[in-house]
Amino acid sequence: MTTTTAEDLAAKAKTKQIEADTKARIERAVGSEHPFVPPAQIRAVAEEDYWVVQIDAACFACRLVDDRHVQIARVKSEDHAVLMEMPRRVVIPPVPTPPSPPSPLATVRSLWQQVRDARDPIRSQVNDWGNKVSPHRPDPLADLRVQYVGRSPSPIVGAPDVANADLLRMLGILIAEAASYLHEVPALVIENRRLIETAMAAIRTARESIVVSTTPRRSPLTVGEPRAQVTRSEERILEDAETDVGNLKEILDELGPDIADLTTATPRFLVAALQVLREGWVTIAALRLEGLRQHLQALRQIPSERDATAVLGDLAAGVPEIRWPVNLLEAPTLG
Repeated sequence: MTTTTAEDLAAKAKTKQIEADTKARIERAVGSEHPFVPPAQIRAVAEEDYWVVQIDAACFACRLVDDRHVQIARVKSEDHAVLMEMPRRVVIPPVPTPPSPPSPLATVRSLWQQVRDARDPIRSQVNDWGNKVSPHRPDPLADLRVQYVGRSPSPIVGAPDVANADLLRMLGILIAEAASYLHEVPALVIENRRLIETAMAAIRTARESIVVSTTPRRSPLTVGEPRAQVTRSEERILEDAETDVGNLKEILDELGPDIADLTTATPRFLVAALQVLREGWVTIAALRLEGLRQHLQALRQIPSERDATAVLGDLAAGVPEIRWPVNLLEAPTLG
């Protein structure tokens, strides 16, 4: 029975680390040769004494030459011993260094802009929502029935009414918009509240960094200026950002009652609007059926039928007559 010693475990860990480092080096080298291929699609697979990288239909056999170079050769996917291109030596790019985190003041500037950009959308959406769904309507069903009718008077005097499907289509758009406001505006309020909390936390962190830092990295643009002047400039930025954050909070607080009223009134408005929409389509259908009934009624007094009967006289007595049912939508019969 063999036992695994600490030296064996360390050797295995070192071997795995070398393989992972070699794999990463080869993938970076192949990636430098194919800058338009996403790095996630470049994966090196270990073979006997080389590595294989498959990019779409192209297959590459790679060998690590030294710490700075990789030999890359295009080969057949079925047989790696068959060369498609001559091998070439590629320099291994250095490990990309992650970008340094933004300074507390830069974070405040970014959040400050987001706060300023968030003020107008919430105000405009609540205003548009209130214009479409008035929370103070005592009877939205009656109001909508007056505004969105399925039939309108004909522009020709004495002519029958005409169908007004355009108004009903507008009502359908209004229903969709009101329903979207009901879902989007409360979610936007929650998002803005979180933005306020994040911005205030960033402002507090930036203030602490200004107080704690004794030898800060200064900008070339502020070289030669007194330290007090630079500090006042940073503090002024934080004060202005905090003012705008407070302004956004004030906007949300003032809009809170309006949003609550609209949230309560919108479901009732949507139910009424949907009922009016369906009543309008029923009205249009009835109007079209009325037109068909008038056409069928006219068939009973066709001039050619009366003239032919009068000319034939008694001979017409043996001709089958048209029998009209009570329901004019049923087909007539001959009898």
